[in-house]
Amino acid sequence: MRFDIRHFFVTVALLVLACCGQVRETQDGWRIAVRPVIKESLAEGHFDSLVLSPDGKHISYDFATTEGIRLMLDGKTMATFGGEPDYKLFSRDGKHFAYRVSSGTPKKRLWIVDGKPHHWYEDTEVAAFTEDGQQFSYVALDNRKMFVVINGVAEGKHYDRFFQKLLYDYPQPRRIPRLERSLDGHVLYGAYFQDRTYLVTDGREINVPGLQDWEHSPDWSQIAYQVTTTSGSFVVTNGRKDRAYSSVEMLTFSPDSHRFAYTAKGADNKAHVVIDGTEQKAYDSAGRLSFSPDSKRFAYVATVDNKSFVVMDGTEQKPYDFRAGLGGVEVGYLTFSPDSKRFAYTAWVDNKSFVVIDGIEQKAYDSVGELVFSPNGKRFAYVARHESTAFVVLDNKEEDKFDTITVPPAFTPSSHSVIYAVGHLRESPQTLQVIIDGQASSRYVEIIDPLTMKESEILGPYASPYFPVHFTSPDSLSFLALSPKPYRYYWLDVSRASRR
Repeated sequence: MRFDIRHFFVTVALLVLACCGQVRETQDGWRIAVRPVIKESLAEGHFDSLVLSPDGKHISYDFATTEGIRLMLDGKTMATFGGEPDYKLFSRDGKHFAYRVSSGTPKKRLWIVDGKPHHWYEDTEVAAFTEDGQQFSYVALDNRKMFVVINGVAEGKHYDRFFQKLLYDYPQPRRIPRLERSLDGHVLYGAYFQDRTYLVTDGREINVPGLQDWEHSPDWSQIAYQVTTTSGSFVVTNGRKDRAYSSVEMLTFSPDSHRFAYTAKGADNKAHVVIDGTEQKAYDSAGRLSFSPDSKRFAYVATVDNKSFVVMDGTEQKPYDFRAGLGGVEVGYLTFSPDSKRFAYTAWVDNKSFVVIDGIEQKAYDSVGELVFSPNGKRFAYVARHESTAFVVLDNKEEDKFDTITVPPAFTPSSHSVIYAVGHLRESPQTLQVIIDGQASSRYVEIIDPLTMKESEILGPYASPYFPVHFTSPDSLSFLALSPKPYRYYWLDVSRASRR
């Protein structure tokens, strides 16, 4: 049955105005629950301090008083050990809670996990729980050395510094330590010590002179890394060294962990893709490596003589325009359906962009992007922009037009419904709405993903790279929203009512 919620958002609007938790059933049999997560409205400037557990059962926020900032958890004041709270997070299952406090000049930082304090450090970064919530880890800096802390214990060697990665954070990008974790607690990072470079896995280090990059397979059974020396760059996979090139990039494992690919450039400056150890045809450039979900198909983008095209399983597809300016506008957004049977991408011709799906070109717009297939692979949606408007194209039909699409479309797990968020840039304050099957919600200042607590705000004309809704079953979802003044947060649950 289609996720039809024609009466849903009228009910939501009435419940939000009521400012109290209520449950209603629509004429179409949907159960809608709306409740404020804090009874009082938050003062301006404290929006970022609220954290809700993914299951919606626990809440933490900062409360400003004349004595300072108090950290609250489910209405109780938490110990801050003489510091001021600056970061907090729940585990994915909502059973564990961690927060960090800062104190002193220069500042030192302390993590408290489930009420138990760790050690004070000069700084900490990239803290996270494992999937089951049993392990909490972060990178710490102390006495000018960096190291990993797991469940409050400093693990392994202390290094001069870690390899870093660029985090595209708001309001500006910043560099953070590159620490990678598996769902069950494995830890991988690169580090420097006394002019040597090391690749470290679960505390076991490998001295790798010239280490530049690395990648682990999805099942963590394999690690590939890139080395650059005076004689060139090469890749090492499972101890096997490939031939050297002028440069190598984009180390990529397949989803089943059995296949591996990367791009390489030779002395002639021509680009190759190397897949499963075999060098492919040379092009002017090559990139955007993409395995299908079942790992059987492989696609990438190549360019020759200012033409850009997809190479699918070794076969070149139709060429399109390539513009070296604007950051290299070319064929992009390579997207497989979840069942690996369908394939789509974007292309440019005469300064217009369009989607090519299963080899068929769609309508051209000023720009297109954010391609997504439904879980069953039968439906398809993307974002299009024309002049001053943005809109979703769903199953080849244009949805209503808005100032901007702030959050790109996502399908419910059942594939019956599509949901996205739109922004109203000409309002003050600027607001957004959630759209489900063409029906618009009340207007909010933010909607927040309960799993990551990332906020979607009106930041400009481009869609955010995540969707802040937690799907709890094939046709039910939850999200957190902040209403305009008096600025109250509400938790919304939408689900099919049980049949009597």
